[in-house]
Amino acid sequence: MKITKLFRNRLSHVAVGTAAVMTVLFSGVGTAQADSIHVLRNYHTGRCIDDSVEYGLRAFTCNGMDYQQWRAHWLNGLTATLQNVHTGRCIDWSEAFGLRPFTCNGLDYQQWNMGSGDDIYSRRNGINLDDSFEYGLRAFPRNNLDYQRWHWMNPA
Repeated sequence: MKITKLFRNRLSHVAVGTAAVMTVLFSGVGTAQADSIHVLRNYHTGRCIDDSVEYGLRAFTCNGMDYQQWRAHWLNGLTATLQNVHTGRCIDWSEAFGLRPFTCNGLDYQQWNMGSGDDIYSRRNGINLDDSFEYGLRAFPRNNLDYQRWHWMNPA
């Protein structure tokens, strides 16, 4: 009787210990951040990324409307697809079509990395989202200027 009780106690300790080790080893593996909604305002122009069926993807005066709210669907800690709350389209960039709003499809044309300098750049080829009064919203090679820096703000 005592041996059975001793065996059960040791077995339960082994099971708890194994579970603790597995938790440490696999924490973060296969987990994703929850989606979050943001307004993306450019450091240089103060304009927000905006998408509507009428005007398309552009930088426009920040106005708090859902045309300027973007759902970040996090694929990992630094990479997300950016889907417009109003249109449901994602920010997409390719060599063939340039920067555009497009039906979300999860391909790397729509995967954006969040840089440590508040830049947003394509996972596919490193090109940055850029806004200036002269050229508007565009994808442009990294230059580390404020044209490519974005405030991630919570919607009002």
